[in-house]
Amino acid sequence: MRTGHYALQTKIRLFIDPKAARLEIALLAAAALAEVWLARREAPWPGLIPPGLALLRGLAKIVALYGNGGSAGFTLAAVLLEFALSNVSTLVLLVIYAVCRESSRRKRRRDREKMRLDDLHDL
Repeated sequence: MRTGHYALQTKIRLFIDPKAARLEIALLAAAALAEVWLARREAPWPGLIPPGLALLRGLAKIVALYGNGGSAGFTLAAVLLEFALSNVSTLVLLVIYAVCRESSRRKRRRDREKMRLDDLHDL
């Protein structure tokens, strides 16, 4: 077997290009770092930009695969499965967004509580 080929016990041959896989991982890591930075900002909308771009990328992938009817196995189940698989990165970025926003909310709440206690102490 050549590099990138993996035979499963079901006799399905799968080719994974190592260079493309490394690029995908690097892009996801960069998007995750950008997501953390943007989600921690005060305004909520900048953190939604990376997941939105990832969603558009997934939709573009679906249109490229099935848009012209170029696939022989065109079924709704195949399209939905491809959509779900191509948008895993979108879900990862949305989870990062939710976690960062929640931690920012907790921090702001804690700071307000400290300020209230300091104000009470000054009285």
